[in-house]
Amino acid sequence: MADATPFITLSLRFALVFICFAAFTALKREYQKLPARALGEAALTGILFHGMYLGGVFYAQANGMSAGMSALIVSLHPIITAVLAGPLLGEKLGMKGWFGLFLGLTGASLVLYDKLDGSVAYMAFVATSVSLCAVTAGTLLQRKNRAQMPLSLNNSIQALAAMLFLLVVTASIETPSLSVTLPFTIAFLWQTLVVSLGAFTILMFLLKHGEAARTSALFFLVPPTSAGLSWLILGEVMGWDDLLGLGIATFGVFLTTRQPKPA
Repeated sequence: MADATPFITLSLRFALVFICFAAFTALKREYQKLPARALGEAALTGILFHGMYLGGVFYAQANGMSAGMSALIVSLHPIITAVLAGPLLGEKLGMKGWFGLFLGLTGASLVLYDKLDGSVAYMAFVATSVSLCAVTAGTLLQRKNRAQMPLSLNNSIQALAAMLFLLVVTASIETPSLSVTLPFTIAFLWQTLVVSLGAFTILMFLLKHGEAARTSALFFLVPPTSAGLSWLILGEVMGWDDLLGLGIATFGVFLTTRQPKPA
């Protein structure tokens, strides 16, 4: 955030992500002719996940919203996904799953409440709300998308669509600025290689093979895991509320994602 404006950073990030996935797709010969509907669904999912979700969070934090506040707002995503997954996807969560979601939200809130910043700009709040809607819609759309295409090809289309969308946003509302420092380079490569190429591929795989509500419940582990890593790497203090929140959120995710044993 100190070295670059948000949308040009994300545009460059997904340009590199697209190149990597496209090269892998070509190397493995996993490209194929797709119907227009499958192509459109993959592109829309990429815009929702990578363009609007990440773009909204980056914009909000660049305009003064704390990481804790944006994380707490986005933490509503598993709850909304679970509510909509029933009527839209026919998924049934059960009382144990709903109780797990409640515990997950409680645990995440415990970790985040002392990290909130009350001075939030109106547009930053709007941007984070857009992020919340986008990640929920992207989760449901990816789960509903039954097109049989290789994961690398799907991710290539998503990254290309996100890059084009973010370039349009950059040209429309941002005066691009970028200073290539060592901290920026490390952060950029981590977010590109580990998060976008690694973690989002795992997320797409989980959504393809699992239920939307159970998969999205894993997001509740992000705040307590971040608190633990901040203690380990940055020396930040972990209080009783962080430890209690970590335990509650972990148990909640366990209840939500635990599959019953077959008879």
